[in-house]
Amino acid sequence: MARTGISQFDVEKAYKSLTSQGVNNPSIDAIRAELGNTGSKTTISKYLKDIKKTRTNGTLTEVKVSDAIGHLVSQLAARLNAEANKTIEDMEQAFDKERKSWNQEKSGLEESLSQATEQNKALSDNIHSLQAKLNTASRESEQLNTELQGIQSDLKELTAVCGQKDERIIDLEKSLQHSYDNLSHFRESAKEQRDQQERKHAEEVSGLRAEQRKLGQTIASQQSELTQLNRQNAELITEKRLLAKSQRELQNSLKALTEQVQSASTDREELLAQLDAITKENNELNTSVVQLEHEVEELKSPEKLAKKQEVAKSKS
Repeated sequence: MARTGISQFDVEKAYKSLTSQGVNNPSIDAIRAELGNTGSKTTISKYLKDIKKTRTNGTLTEVKVSDAIGHLVSQLAARLNAEANKTIEDMEQAFDKERKSWNQEKSGLEESLSQATEQNKALSDNIHSLQAKLNTASRESEQLNTELQGIQSDLKELTAVCGQKDERIIDLEKSLQHSYDNLSHFRESAKEQRDQQERKHAEEVSGLRAEQRKLGQTIASQQSELTQLNRQNAELITEKRLLAKSQRELQNSLKALTEQVQSASTDREELLAQLDAITKENNELNTSVVQLEHEVEELKSPEKLAKKQEVAKSKS
C-alpha cells in the first residue's frame, strides 16, 4: 500500500530519534532514511528548516497531542487507509483486466508465431525440395546431353560404315560386271575358235574338244567366282539388314531421348534442333539404304543383271 505524504510532525520525530542516537545536525538523507525512504527531499528540507529555526529561537517544545486530536488523526488515517485500499482494489481490477487482455493477445501472437514458424518451415522444405528437383533435373539434362552426344557419335560412325559398305558393294558390282564381260568374251572366243576349227580341219575335232574342255573349266571357274560374289553379296545384304536394325534401335533411342529432353526442360530448343537435323540425316540414310537394297535385289536377279549389262553395252 502506498504511503501518504509526510508531515512536519513526522520529520521532527525522525529528527529527535536521530539526535537521541548521537547524530548531531542530521542531514536530509538521514532523516529520509529514518522515515523509510519516503517523502520528497524538498518537503523534508522545508520542515527541517522550520524545526532548526524553532530550536534556534529556543521556542521548540515537545509535541503533545491531546486525545481529541489523536482521535481525529485516527479517523483521518482510517479514512485515508480505506480510500487507499479502494484505489488499490480499482488498480488491481484494472491491472487484472489489462493482464487478461494482454494474455489473450499474447496467446494470439504466440499462435500466429507458431503458424508463421510452421509456414516458414514448410516454405523452407519446399525450397529445399525444389532445389533438389532442380539439381536432379540439371544432372539428368547433362546426362541426356552426354548420351545424345554419344548417340550422335555412333550415328556418324554408322554413317561412315554404311558409306564403306556402299563403296564395297560398288566395287563388287564392278568386279561382277568384269566377270560377266570376261565370261561373254570367253564364250564368243570359244565359238569363233570352234567354227574356225570345224571349217579348217575335221581331224582337229579332238583338239578342239580339248580346248573346249579347257574353256569349260575356265567358264566353271568364272561361274564359281560369280557364285562367290553372289554369296558375298548376300552377306552384305545381311549386314545391311543388321545395320538397318541397329539404325531403327538408334532411332528409337533418339525418340526416347527426345521425349526425356522435352520433359526435363523446355529450354532445350537448340538440342531439339540438333535432334531434328540428326533425324533428317537419318531419313536420308534410310533412303540411301532402301536404294542400296533395291540395287542389291537387282544384282540378285540374273535377268535384271543381264538386261543392265545389255543396256551398258548398247550405251558403250
